Amino acid sequence: MTAAHVRRWREHRGNTGQGHLYQGRFKSVMIEEDHHFLTVMRYVEANPLRAGMAQQAKSWHWSSLGGAPGSDPTRLQLANWPVDKPADWPQRANESWEDKLLEQLRVSVARDRPYGDDRWTARVAKRHGLESTLRDPWRPSKSQKVER
Repeated sequence: MTAAHVRRWREHRGNTGQGHLYQGRFKSVMIEEDHHFLTVMRYVEANPLRAGMAQQAKSWHWSSLGGAPGSDPTRLQLANWPVDKPADWPQRANESWEDKLLEQLRVSVARDRPYGDDRWTARVAKRHGLESTLRDPWRPSKSQKVER
């Protein structure tokens, strides 16, 4: 049954041979504080903007921003957040990103690295056996190797 679903889905979208259907689509990353959570959610809800799929984050048809204050009241909010959304949340989701912050978030998501301040991240990674998420995943070049 699952194989038939995947075949139909891929045929309909014309993307055969691109790995598992739902591979890499969902992540679970530990987050330090409320403001870190809001940064992560802003990153998620701004995806349509960065991808050039919408002029505003809330105007993307499949946006999770629909339940934010000041947005379309006919949209259903998927789940309650563990923190209150700021009143100006739709505007915050549309703000531009600092390159450094965007890179930190992308590395955290790509490597399943805890997201927060550096000291907290190192402490939590050690406590949960996630030290490998802090290291560069690539082998150092020969010029960087330490002689023994």
